[in-house]
Amino acid sequence: MNALARITALLFAALLLPACGTSTAIKPAQRERIDRVTVDASVKVPEKPELISPGKSMGAMFGALGAAIASAAASGEEPLEKAVKEAGFDMAAVAREEFRRQLSSTASYGPKLAEDGGYRFVLEVPVYGLAQKFAFSSTWRVLMRIDYKLLAPDGSVLAADWKTSDQFGDAVQVTEEEMTQDPAALRNAFAQATRKVVAKLIAGTNL
Repeated sequence: MNALARITALLFAALLLPACGTSTAIKPAQRERIDRVTVDASVKVPEKPELISPGKSMGAMFGALGAAIASAAASGEEPLEKAVKEAGFDMAAVAREEFRRQLSSTASYGPKLAEDGGYRFVLEVPVYGLAQKFAFSSTWRVLMRIDYKLLAPDGSVLAADWKTSDQFGDAVQVTEEEMTQDPAALRNAFAQATRKVVAKLIAGTNL
């Protein structure tokens, strides 16, 4: 792994793993007591997606000179920000719907899923966005983290977990050309990453 790749990997870690999240496994007796469960309509998401390139980290490390040297690496930032806005991707809505869809197929929760359940899954997306594959690359990886908490009617946490998107072998990728020419490409990339992260949560041992 070259220096820029290591810098980018550290940026991924800094964004995707803050405080390492909460992980709590539900007890079988608690699961049995659940009669109706809902996925809360309120999903906390950042105000805007993150855009990361190795050039940004170089500038931070080496000051004005480093920023000037690395400016070409970050040249796609402005059109990418525009593409994110024009894509009209609703991270909160997509995360909730995908979590609800995959949860509905589980034997433990699917039959109990309702819009007004006393037990609630509360979702949060602490970070999502795009990270440049490497300096001067026109390919960007989707980065995303999704957390959930399963709350009892009294507000106590019965289960909790968090998962992140893949950033290497199985990473969801999209090119600048695809994003600027077709907003659906960006929406599809975020949606695909959401499906993968939620699948990890549903398949986890904490539920």
